[in-house]
Amino acid sequence: MPAKRTASVKSAPVAKKTGKPTAKTTAPAASIAAFLDTLDHPLKPVLEDVLAVIRGADVAASEGIKWNAPSFAGPDQQYFATLNVHTRGKGSPVVLLVLHRDAKAVAGHVNVADSENLLEWLGADRAVVRFNTRDEVRAKGVVLQNILRQWVGQLKG
Repeated sequence: MPAKRTASVKSAPVAKKTGKPTAKTTAPAASIAAFLDTLDHPLKPVLEDVLAVIRGADVAASEGIKWNAPSFAGPDQQYFATLNVHTRGKGSPVVLLVLHRDAKAVAGHVNVADSENLLEWLGADRAVVRFNTRDEVRAKGVVLQNILRQWVGQLKG
């Protein structure tokens, strides 16, 4: 059976001309629980574990579906994290936690301590953390929570 490129979510309407998700599927008010109920992907348990780590970081984040993916906003309502499930080409599926600045945020470097080198920097204000197994999430959870607290703190400043 061929690997899926992205997570499949039932009833995700897209615009006919652009093929992009419609505003209805990216509304922040949509619940992550509803998203998970419709998710059909072998890494769903890994995604759920990463969600638990984020929620346990105690960063006063609100959550919802934005960009057709589970996303988190800080107390200032600026989005800082988005989760996605991917399979690149013929590679293994991976859960990606994308840490970023909200589009409304002032550009600038995010400076956080990363003692385990979890972050793969994509730019001065954007990084990803990759997870393939639940064991990886458990092993990296405490360090990731520390990174999340620092990240959200940097967004306030």
